[in-house]
Amino acid sequence: MAQVAKYEIDLRILGTDDYDVLYREFRWNIPEYFNMGEAISRNKEDIAIIYRDDEGNRSETSYSELNSLSNQIANFLSELGVKRGESVGVMMGPRPETAATIVGIYKLGAIALSMTPLFGIDSANYRIQHSGAKVLFTDREDIIRELKAQIKVSFDNGNYTFNDVKKSSSSFTPVKTKSSEPAHMLYTSGTTGLPKGVVLSHAAVLAHIPWYQFVFEMAPREDDVFSQLADWGWIAGILDVVVPSLYFGKPLVAYNRGGRLDPKRVMEVLEDTKATCFFAPPTALNIIMKSVNPKEYDLKLRAIASGGSVVTFDLIKWSRESLGAPLNVGYGQTEANVLTGTNSKIMPIKILEEKEEVIF
Repeated sequence: MAQVAKYEIDLRILGTDDYDVLYREFRWNIPEYFNMGEAISRNKEDIAIIYRDDEGNRSETSYSELNSLSNQIANFLSELGVKRGESVGVMMGPRPETAATIVGIYKLGAIALSMTPLFGIDSANYRIQHSGAKVLFTDREDIIRELKAQIKVSFDNGNYTFNDVKKSSSSFTPVKTKSSEPAHMLYTSGTTGLPKGVVLSHAAVLAHIPWYQFVFEMAPREDDVFSQLADWGWIAGILDVVVPSLYFGKPLVAYNRGGRLDPKRVMEVLEDTKATCFFAPPTALNIIMKSVNPKEYDLKLRAIASGGSVVTFDLIKWSRESLGAPLNVGYGQTEANVLTGTNSKIMPIKILEEKEEVIF
């Protein structure tokens, strides 16, 4: 495999859709020293985050702005005494501040502990206390007083707000971390006993890149915009889509929906943001399939990815016919993510379609 000039890992450099060639020629190029926060901050221009919510709020955050805010977060945490290798909780919905917080934690050499804001008080506190996170960033203003982090950063009611964070310097030199050092922490769903903490290194975060490129049909392309419905507090959301999109310097849609899934609103956001690549769990896609006609919207989708539960033949057929894009499937789990995936061009599923079999 030739050396990659701009990225540590990039399947596109192989210049082929032939699976045998990809399998034979691909080599991991994980350097001894690597920091994903620093890698994301190489992107200086263009739009990083396209924010939309169900209240009508909308904004765009550039990579320059994302870099500045992540530097302020790294400096702020350092001023609070957070050290390399320590966990910092992130319990926020899809928004620019969430992405910047995680990037800032990476830069500091600390560990980003991702948690869904849908957690109840007990679930959140178990993870905060078990991980040893002293600082928590959250947008759950309604339960913030019940959360047991020593220092809470929010938009209104925390010990500090993001306005306080923005008083810190916007210049920061990322810590030189080995690729084997811890970067991210998530907890399993706890199907056998209490949830277990899974710590992922910077190398493991980087290792999500080939899967992302594969299921999104050799992404990214020049005009790609990435969107998703997976919660950013789970590994499928934050590491399968968010971080890889930022790594490649592409626009990422942060759709922060307030309550239950509104299929019409999903279509509106996809249309409005001109999203080309879309990740959604099968449950969400099934709701959309039964509720709206995507052909009534001006969609630009070219590749869709899904995973987490059964993806049926009907769903794959509907995606092609109604959304106008192939539906690829991935499989993984928190402790061993992105183990496998499909690509409609490299491994077509014609035989499976003819038999109308269920695809997992």
